[in-house]
Amino acid sequence: MSLAGGSENDVTKTAKPRQENGPVKAADTANRSNVKKSYKPLRKQKSEEEIKDKNQLFEAVNKQLHQKLTEMQGELKDRTQKAELLEKFQNNCLAILEKMANSLLKTSVRTNLLHQTGLSLYSISHGFHEEEVKKKLHQFPGGSVDLQKEDNGIGILTLNNPSKMNAFSGVMMLQLLDKVIELENWTEGKGLIVRGAKNTFSSGSDLNAVKALATPEASV
Repeated sequence: MSLAGGSENDVTKTAKPRQENGPVKAADTANRSNVKKSYKPLRKQKSEEEIKDKNQLFEAVNKQLHQKLTEMQGELKDRTQKAELLEKFQNNCLAILEKMANSLLKTSVRTNLLHQTGLSLYSISHGFHEEEVKKKLHQFPGGSVDLQKEDNGIGILTLNNPSKMNAFSGVMMLQLLDKVIELENWTEGKGLIVRGAKNTFSSGSDLNAVKALATPEASV
């Protein structure tokens, strides 16, 4: 009986560890299952990190592009406004210049009419005739009157007779009349500069030519 009793205790003792190990094994199995679920291969982790880095880089670049686009739109708007203001300013200037040109043209026409009428009256009253005056002036050659018309609308009239301090000769007087008519017909002209050749201004006119024109009867 004692032997049998002893054997039963032994069986019970040996069976208890098995019963006690049962919950431990179940917990161990659950832990292993959780580890397996949380475990990721190294390659998969790297690819996910790379994707995350690329996404962050893409977002940063996209943000910079959006900021740059906003700045460019602002600059374009400013330039468009400036271009519109410049166009309005140019149109206003053109309108003013057109009015000035029309006024100058009317004034020039009136001046020519008055000039022609005055010459005719003067010639009749003093016995001068235009052809006779030209013949007398041609008898006093020398020098020239040069006209240079710049692209900016500025005319440069040069009295070129340096040997006589740029004094008007008879021929230069006739040339001056032609240059004045040319300037009056220059529609793009805006201003005139009169100067003497070699940095010397005109000292006046040839006295002989002036004396020849003083009286119709004067002969040379």
